[in-house]
Order: sequence, then C-alpha cells, then structure tokens
Amino acid sequence: MKFCPDCGASVEGMKFCPECGANLAKQNTPVPTQTQEATQERELISFSTYMFGLESTKASIMKNVNVSIPKVEYTLTTERLLIQKSGVLSQKKDELELYKVKDISVKQGMKDKMLGVGDITILSTDESSPETVLKRIHKPQDIKEQIRSAVQAVKKEMGIGYRQEI
Repeated sequence: MKFCPDCGASVEGMKFCPECGANLAKQNTPVPTQTQEATQERELISFSTYMFGLESTKASIMKNVNVSIPKVEYTLTTERLLIQKSGVLSQKKDELELYKVKDISVKQGMKDKMLGVGDITILSTDESSPETVLKRIHKPQDIKEQIRSAVQAVKKEMGIGYRQEI
C-alpha cells in the first residue's frame, strides 16, 4: 500500500494525492502505522541469586582449583522474564512471555523473613514450564509487584483481558 509522503493519505495507483495535491511521481515512501512500528523491548530490572545464599562468584576447592558457584540471573523486560542458570559445568537459558502469566505468589518461611528473602512462584500458560519458581529472591514482595506491573502493562498493550464467572 502506498501513502502520500506529505500528508500520509492512501494514494494507491494515483499520480497526485487526493487530499493535499502533492505530486506522487517522485519516490513514494510508505508511512509506518502504529502496528508496523516495532516497540523496543526495554530492561526493567535485573537481579540474581546464588546457590546456598553464597554471594561470591568463586569457590576454592582443594588448593588451586577455583570453581564458579552456581547462580541464577533474572532479567525482567517489558515483554519477558529471562532466566539464566549458570552452574559449574552447564548453563541453561529460559524465558517466560509476560502476557502468558496467570498468577504470582510469594512464599516466605520464618527464617526467610528474617533474612529478607523468599520464593516467587509464577503460574502461566507456558507449555514448557507452566510453574516457574524464583528461589531465594531478596525483597520478594517488591520484585513480585514489579513483575505484576510489567504483566499488566504488556497485557493492556496487547489488548488481552479475561473474564471470571462469579
């Protein structure tokens, strides 16, 4: 579909614009619409947890062998939750599309409350991992609210809603 370079009116198969009268003999460049414009995915927050709560990245085994402590890095963007698990020998990357999230909950035991950590459980319609647990997250209530806000924003942008029978 062709558009007038001056006013943006549809000018398919015409030599002059019916709206502004511009000469269309010169090169027509399509005017992008809102649906054609790609929205940029932005990073909202990034956080990580370490195995056993250890926060150093290296552990010394024997005298001269240094091994990385397994850690999980989380990155919340405007569209996805990216999860990267880095272990001693392996690495795994996973992602969860925010529009698929159905419910988010936080679990904290008494010891976890004292340490200010907790587990965040995300239920989704994702087929590969319908239940995702973010373990030992610092300030879990704050992180949960940020995830919830991002989920609501992406669903609103995509026009996704749901009804619930009462």
